[in-house]
Amino acid sequence: MSKGRLKDTFDKAMSENPFTHLGDAVYSLLYKSIIRMDIPDDELISDTALAKELNISRTPVHNALIRLQDDGLIIKSSGQGFRIAPLKEDECRYLMEVRLAIEGQAAMRAAERITDKQLRKLDELSEEYSKACDVWDVDSIIESDHGFHQLIVDSSDNPILKDIYRQISPRVLHYRYYLFRKSGRDTLEPIMILSVRHHQSVKNAVRLGFSDTAQKQIERDIYGMTDIIGSW
Repeated sequence: MSKGRLKDTFDKAMSENPFTHLGDAVYSLLYKSIIRMDIPDDELISDTALAKELNISRTPVHNALIRLQDDGLIIKSSGQGFRIAPLKEDECRYLMEVRLAIEGQAAMRAAERITDKQLRKLDELSEEYSKACDVWDVDSIIESDHGFHQLIVDSSDNPILKDIYRQISPRVLHYRYYLFRKSGRDTLEPIMILSVRHHQSVKNAVRLGFSDTAQKQIERDIYGMTDIIGSW
């Protein structure tokens, strides 16, 4: 993201929500820019330079960068600043292994504990995902897919599962964007077609209370994405 655009986006966000804490606003701005890969991997992120660019004090910028470091999205540079944390093949595989453990269990529990309101939201996200895949709206594909999986975890009604998933969620979302930047439509579209079906199967199994089926279907969905890593 160009410097001017970063400042414009920040100013717009602050004008729309003037009572937002500065640190939260900076965090949100950088979080979205990193996740969507608007900031180049090799760009040095300096709290001093960012504060000057955004025309605010250094403290809220520094605090936002520490939060992003805790999220695993940035790492301390050898110089004075941070850089985007690299997404390596091994790390992506490790993320998928953790997702299989967490989301498989979450899907089982969701089949037992999901509320009617969550079921309606699951229907909406499943429909959004299907439509986004049909027209190949990449941002909508990624966001609705991430929302669907997040809701399954939330529906498990297990606070420890939710907390563990919250810790890896930023890296998972970053990976999703990376996947679409790294792989073309020809590679991804057949997998997306299967993924839409898996989402439908997960949703139906959860609605009917079929916990084993819900677990198997969500694991199939995750495995489908894991297969792409080997083609990088």
